[in-house]
Amino acid sequence: MAQSSPKILIADDAQANVRLLETILGRSGYTEVVSTTKPKEVLTLFRSTQPDLVILDLHMPQLDGFEVMAQVRAAVPPMEFLPILIMTADTTSPARDRALKAGANDFLAKPVDGTEVVLRVGNLLHTRALNRQLLKHTVDLQREVDRERAQRQRLEDEREAIRARILTVLDGAGLEMHVQPIVDLRSGSLAGMEALARFGAPPVRSPDQWFAEAAAVGLGLELELEAVRQAFEKLPRLPAEAFLTVNVSPQTLCSPVLQRALDDVAAERVVLELTEHVSVEDYGELEQVRGTLRGRGVRIAIDDTGAGISSLQHVIRLHPDVIKLDRSMIANLDSDPVRRALARALVELSAGLGAVIVAEGVETTAELAALRALDVPYGQGYLLGRPAALPDLKRERSWTVESALGA
Repeated sequence: MAQSSPKILIADDAQANVRLLETILGRSGYTEVVSTTKPKEVLTLFRSTQPDLVILDLHMPQLDGFEVMAQVRAAVPPMEFLPILIMTADTTSPARDRALKAGANDFLAKPVDGTEVVLRVGNLLHTRALNRQLLKHTVDLQREVDRERAQRQRLEDEREAIRARILTVLDGAGLEMHVQPIVDLRSGSLAGMEALARFGAPPVRSPDQWFAEAAAVGLGLELELEAVRQAFEKLPRLPAEAFLTVNVSPQTLCSPVLQRALDDVAAERVVLELTEHVSVEDYGELEQVRGTLRGRGVRIAIDDTGAGISSLQHVIRLHPDVIKLDRSMIANLDSDPVRRALARALVELSAGLGAVIVAEGVETTAELAALRALDVPYGQGYLLGRPAALPDLKRERSWTVESALGA
């Protein structure tokens, strides 16, 4: 796209000087030239044409160049560079110094040399072009700064909103612990129950999102401990032979608050599940805590085994009491020989470690039959019983293997 010619405004009370300048500038390609011999018209012409350069005579009747320059300068935005070239027959030092102090950017004495006029005009217009580029860059940069500031403010507002939601839950509103049966696949009896957090407070989010958001605003430990506390309250209401599993992060597992919470429950009925999705930074500390917990009768489970590398690392380092197979391994187990081979290997590994296997996410009778054929001892899933508030659980045999198989 061709760049438009710069606009030049000439103000000189001598018509001959105006014509001379128009000719000099026209021969050099400056075609956008507006001129006047009436100094009182300069400000109006300036506002209507918005020139890139003003060439101004210094001594004119009615309104001299100093007064005209003051009017023009007052009309120019503070950040904009508008070059003013004084062209005058007054070659005295006082006139030149006064003009430069008053806002002129260059000074030429009449009679003028055409080549010098073109060079001075070119230099001033080049400086203006650079200034406009700089001004545009500054405006663009400020817009970017404003966008980033607005984005930071949005993130901070969102963070505060999340904190407010989590604090509301910690105050006792919006969190309820449901339980899901864990069934002995050999006898069909209830072996235990897993405590699962359910959030009724708005907005609608999965439990994983609630805990992730709590961790992001520095309240992850507090929310997990509240879920543990509520889960432990259900333990006395479970069948006496049933254990209770509770999901915890490595941070919560190592928390002294969790240790104190175990003082008020039958610790030998508690299984703490360490999720696969949370990385462990210090296995040494975790192994020490595991030893302390086992001394109190608490069992350790590795959740989501098979969903990723971290779960296998947990199994190797922590020697858990329970290994829970992730739903991704159980889905289509009956028809997928690779999944069956992997499940069989984990069953053998668990036997070597002295651990037991719990299959998660059992949803079809075919998956259940495949698990029993592999001697997987325990299972849970929608086929065996859905999560529910404790008072809503049927205490007959609605979760047993026999009912799942239609027996």
